[in-house]
Amino acid sequence: MSRTSTSETAINRQIGRNLRTIRLTHDLTQAELARFWGVSPQQAQKYEKGLNRLSLAKATLLAHQLGIPLTDFTAGIGEVADCITLDAPALTKHHACLIGKIHRIAPALSDGDINMLLRLCETLARGT
Repeated sequence: MSRTSTSETAINRQIGRNLRTIRLTHDLTQAELARFWGVSPQQAQKYEKGLNRLSLAKATLLAHQLGIPLTDFTAGIGEVADCITLDAPALTKHHACLIGKIHRIAPALSDGDINMLLRLCETLARGT
């Protein structure tokens, strides 16, 4: 069993957000989306939340059906990737604890809250 890395999780969540936007833009319910793909509504919800990976095949089928570019599913992934540090030093117990707490509260945060936290982290990282 393989574990999904933090970067993969972030990308899956962005794809899920894009899927939700696409679905709502085309006035589709999660149940209709699930029927189109032959999956349960719960599975469609997991795709939107980024809990399960949306396959390229499923994205391609939906893009073709809706007449949209496949790249609509990957919008914003570059921004997500820019936030991922590949050469980060090993995490201490305190780092892991901080990341865990942020991860737990993240779903309840507004975009404004997230932007405020990002600005705070950037300020602290600069030492100013």
